[in-house]
Amino acid sequence: DGAANQGQIAYLDGIQLVIQSMEAHPDTAKVQAFACAALQSLACDSSDHRSKIAMLGGIELVLGAMRAHPRAANVQAFGCAALQSLACN
Repeated sequence: DGAANQGQIAYLDGIQLVIQSMEAHPDTAKVQAFACAALQSLACDSSDHRSKIAMLGGIELVLGAMRAHPRAANVQAFGCAALQSLACN
């Protein structure tokens, strides 16, 4: 079950680990892309996860990844998807 898996990931500090990976590897497009994808998935169906991602600076990190890697299509695509999920109520 996707929601149960997302809850387990968040419970095990998965959101913080994704954020930390983005902070530790800002110049690595693959890390940024897959971190954006993970944040999108975690934010998709959970207002609690969206709030936590925002509180930990996830929105700024997604925007920063997109600015740092303007020619990396996967960063742009996953970044947009993450922002879309983070913008939902």
